Amino acid sequence: MERILDRLLPHDDSIGERTPGSRLETSSILAHKLWLERHGMPYVQAGAMYRGDPPAPVPIPPPRRNGHLIPTSFWKFIQICSNRLPPSDAGYFNHYQI
Repeated sequence: MERILDRLLPHDDSIGERTPGSRLETSSILAHKLWLERHGMPYVQAGAMYRGDPPAPVPIPPPRRNGHLIPTSFWKFIQICSNRLPPSDAGYFNHYQI
């Protein structure tokens, strides 16, 4: 950031209060609003500022090839095979988007 702006942005790491109406909460609401106005999509960072148990992982969508679901057993077989190949040959499977 310093290289781009030729200075550091002011940032106060000592702010920890996350209660409704706090400086951190109101700044976050404003940042989300400005992001939405500028980019036309919500700014979402699941669990980025959450102080507690980590959020559940985002599920990985099932693998597809040419729009069709690939059976889990076949997908696991492909993963096992590609993990045993040298890196130069493992790309073969990626070429076919499997």
